[in-house]
Amino acid sequence: MNSCYFKSCKKKSIIFVIIVVLFFLTNIFLIFGKDKKDVEAHNRSLVCGEDQIIDIQGNRYNTVEIGGICWMAENLRYLPSVSPSLKGSTTDPYYYVYGYQGTSIEEAKKTNSFQKKGVLYNWPAAMKACPPGTRLPTDEEWHVLENSFATGDCDPDRSGLGCNFAGTALMASVLGGINSSGFTAISAGRRASIGSFRGLSAFAHFWSSSEYSTINAWSRHLHSDSLLVDRDARYKHCGFSVRCVTDKEKI
Repeated sequence: MNSCYFKSCKKKSIIFVIIVVLFFLTNIFLIFGKDKKDVEAHNRSLVCGEDQIIDIQGNRYNTVEIGGICWMAENLRYLPSVSPSLKGSTTDPYYYVYGYQGTSIEEAKKTNSFQKKGVLYNWPAAMKACPPGTRLPTDEEWHVLENSFATGDCDPDRSGLGCNFAGTALMASVLGGINSSGFTAISAGRRASIGSFRGLSAFAHFWSSSEYSTINAWSRHLHSDSLLVDRDARYKHCGFSVRCVTDKEKI
């Protein structure tokens, strides 16, 4: 009799635990689903230059309006996974933190590179990294940005340097600029095509959403020694910084 009693109690306890676990998981799903919707609603309705963009990991980013487009004024720090620099792909998403060669998200987030410089993304990762209600800017939107501060010719179809003075207008003082734009570009380096981290002290590299070919996409590059902006098609497996724009009609 006692044996049957204990078996019955054990069975009821197991059922109770299962119910509690299912209830917990259901609520977690609902909470995160609601958070994502709230994040999207916030980012779509924010007042640019006053409100911050937020992502689903709780990071917040200052904003600046340039040429009618609302930009992040900081590098994206969304980090769902992290890889060493030797691993990469032109088709699968990869996320990097400059100088970090491990796979622990927690450890990567403790680094000065992550906290001060943000995350480096290959192009497939960049295409999906922006918070809900925002997106990766097009090549044309990058041109609107640079042309807003260029003096003289600023060819949107160039391959290479152009748009005199726009570089220094977009760069923060730590990168040698005057930041008259409020865009505040900082030197964050890159994950180079050879699989190493390069250029931390002098370069800022940014992806656009516009493809050049199956293996290349258009990007922008700023250098501490240049007043110009470099427009170039780079391999999609490179790791660059990301600046998102609010998700309105594309240019």
